[in-house]
Amino acid sequence: MKATTVIFVSAILALAPLPGKAATAMQECLIASLETADGNATVGSLRSLCNEKVGAPGPKRKDTTVLQKLHSDADIENRKYIISVHKQNYILPYTSNSDLNREPWNQATTPENAAAFKDEEAIFQVSAKFPLYRNLFSRNMDLYFGYTQKSWWQIYTDEAELSAPFRETNYEPEVFARYYGGPDLPGFGRVSVMDFGIVHQSNGRADISDGALNRSWDRVMAKAVLDWDQFALKVRGWWAYEESDDNPNLYQYMGYGDVRAIWAPNKHTFGLMVRPGTKKVGIEASWSWQFTDVMRLYAQYYTGYGESLLDYNAKTNRFGIGIMMTDFLMND
Repeated sequence: MKATTVIFVSAILALAPLPGKAATAMQECLIASLETADGNATVGSLRSLCNEKVGAPGPKRKDTTVLQKLHSDADIENRKYIISVHKQNYILPYTSNSDLNREPWNQATTPENAAAFKDEEAIFQVSAKFPLYRNLFSRNMDLYFGYTQKSWWQIYTDEAELSAPFRETNYEPEVFARYYGGPDLPGFGRVSVMDFGIVHQSNGRADISDGALNRSWDRVMAKAVLDWDQFALKVRGWWAYEESDDNPNLYQYMGYGDVRAIWAPNKHTFGLMVRPGTKKVGIEASWSWQFTDVMRLYAQYYTGYGESLLDYNAKTNRFGIGIMMTDFLMND
């Protein structure tokens, strides 16, 4: 009697991680097995038997990945009203640009100050999102507010007049609807999420030097994330319904969308982003490696146009190395 009770209680506890239909099938199998099992049967033997019968999944990988978080967020029971990761979060204490864009600053300040900017600077990005409304139109759709800020910091400038300024900061608030679990595309993987929303991006310099440094635009944006477990593809498209007069011909450099491929075979994550403009292109290659539970070594190389709003029409060749908290896809 005691052995049977232990088996029954353990089996019920073992069901906790299994959601939905998998839990129901496993429960029915375990209860049926208890009726015929002898007193020496173990929880492990019963569960292994039921795994074979109902095809229940084995132990899951540690839920540390952004993509896995998207999958778990799709479960209605796990979608809480909390602040969560949106895009990458990282700091590059050292970056080197072979040809820093000083032209806008030549118009906004003295030539001496513009010339004092260094090709070396620090870059950091913070990004988070917060749910505004759950179950929008369906149980698989939520409404989010997202915010991303990226800064280019001249911490290596030794001129007293400049005092290590932020050469550029891009602010990007957005409101978007996210639909979880799009269709499976034969031969093209599964669609993890689909987003649709409105995005504002600017550098907050509207009243400085008659617009020499001002950059901003507003877009309607759509995105889909396709994944094959260790590989993911993010495809975005946008249409700008309002642009600043201070950044004309933006589509020649920023185009109508971008594609980002991410591969994470183990603790290493490799990324490649391509953003084709109508005349120019921007490319970002990256690598990160997990060395603690919460930190990753991160290296990034950017070449082409559109690295920042201020530099949208200036070519960049930049390499940086630093620390990352969250990459787009991470595996143990």
